[in-house]
Amino acid sequence: MKFVSLRNGSSRSCAAALSVALVLGVAGGCGVESYETRMATTIEDLKHDNKFVGLDKTYTKLVAPGGEAAVAISPRLRLPVLFGRLAAYTAESADPEKGSERIPTNRLLPPPPLPGIPGFQETFELMIGSKVGTRPWHIYMGVVRHEPGSGGSAAELAKILDAAKAAQPDVPDLAWQDTPVLALRKGDASRVWKTLQIKSPQLFYMRGNEPGDLNGTFTIMVLNVPGKAPIGDHQIVIGSRLVSLANDLQRINEVLAASMGTLEIDPALPAAAPKPN
Repeated sequence: MKFVSLRNGSSRSCAAALSVALVLGVAGGCGVESYETRMATTIEDLKHDNKFVGLDKTYTKLVAPGGEAAVAISPRLRLPVLFGRLAAYTAESADPEKGSERIPTNRLLPPPPLPGIPGFQETFELMIGSKVGTRPWHIYMGVVRHEPGSGGSAAELAKILDAAKAAQPDVPDLAWQDTPVLALRKGDASRVWKTLQIKSPQLFYMRGNEPGDLNGTFTIMVLNVPGKAPIGDHQIVIGSRLVSLANDLQRINEVLAASMGTLEIDPALPAAAPKPN
């Protein structure tokens, strides 16, 4: 299944909305200065909204059923639109190729030697077009809790970085990057995620064929969520992995960033604080 580009649709919606704004501005008889201000605001609003048109309308919880006991927050976000129609894989899921067996670990999780996903919850898999045929795009979800003041968040980042360097030894200066992500709600501050990217030969499953190594790009994004006792500190971990020759890769990255911008974090229910890991 090819990832659907929404560039043309968003351009048409932008043009239509802009035409309405022009009519309203003229009909309202506003002065030139007021009109220009309103037009500038309308254009900026449309640019903002168009960044999120490739997302599903419903929110997906990042904590899988049964995982609530280990965390004290309930994060959710809007996935890219085609992912929103898919069921997530968990450790209990059946193998998509062999329904009588469990899903292989190196399909559920990033295959070695790639870093794992701390506090792993679930995986989404979408088949997309690429220059090497139809291949999977994986999105991994993780939420992990640390005792306040324990230094657990920093230690987790260091562990992921060490594993990333081992998986990509030809990039010895690999380091976490601070990446601001535009928020869906206008006026909300951008959240700053820690991001790493690993480009290396990676194992990919191909429906109906044996898995094999292809050049892939694995992006890990971590958001630190500080908290006081009894809630504790949390880290939200999102991994994105796909072949490096995927079609429309720039658009895929834009939609993934937009998805992260929709993140909402609520207290977990029930409110009883879980034991830290």
